Amino acid sequence: RGTNLKKQDKRNWPKAAIQILSFLLLTGLFEAQFSAVGTIVSAVYQGTVSWERIRYSVWMLLATVPAVIIVGRFFCGYFCSFGAVQDFLWFAGNKLKSQFRKAGAKNLHSNSKKSGRNVPTGWIKYGVLLFWAVFVWSGMVKWNIAGPWQVFGQYVSFGHWPGLKLLLSVGGVLLLLIFIGSLFVQRFFCRYFCPMGAIYSLISQTSFLKIDKPRKECGKCHLCTSKCTMGMDLTKKDRIAGGECISCQ
Repeated sequence: RGTNLKKQDKRNWPKAAIQILSFLLLTGLFEAQFSAVGTIVSAVYQGTVSWERIRYSVWMLLATVPAVIIVGRFFCGYFCSFGAVQDFLWFAGNKLKSQFRKAGAKNLHSNSKKSGRNVPTGWIKYGVLLFWAVFVWSGMVKWNIAGPWQVFGQYVSFGHWPGLKLLLSVGGVLLLLIFIGSLFVQRFFCRYFCPMGAIYSLISQTSFLKIDKPRKECGKCHLCTSKCTMGMDLTKKDRIAGGECISCQ
């Protein structure tokens, strides 16, 4: 089992390399994708749909949506800079827990494993998406508050520093809470609150990329569930395709 885990870690290095490059070169892609959806939905609400208005948004979504439909939520697992930072925080959090454990905190390891298990709150991200679609993009609510992903986009944009004031905004506080949560729950925001993740989860249901469990060789270790980035309970599943899976390998 230990040898298999080491092989799995080695296979994840290409994914980490892609994430680093995406963070450096495509930092604002997540925010741009969500804004593109908002522009199109707002145009529909206002009855002002025109190619000139939605052209950029359509091209932006065509860069990822068809691939998501075909192979699943690869964008979340590989190209989302927001997700990459959460992976780093989870990695750093585990390193810190390891140091505390060596100092005598014997129960931290088992508690961290439990925190990685999924809890039935994944529906919250659909609520966040519904709020944006029904109230914000429609103009029903005058929403002048930057979302945490927008605050994140401003701070990681090269050549631009918005100052510390933005961290004290609602979006800034939510961003800090997300980062803190990511230290204890892997992909905290992606699992429970990401509205773009909700969209990708819905449209990836028909993906052709499927992961089949070798049921005949399957034991009772539940290692698949404990190692799942998105905290899915895989013990009773024989095939994974689309939905919550982010194709992290």
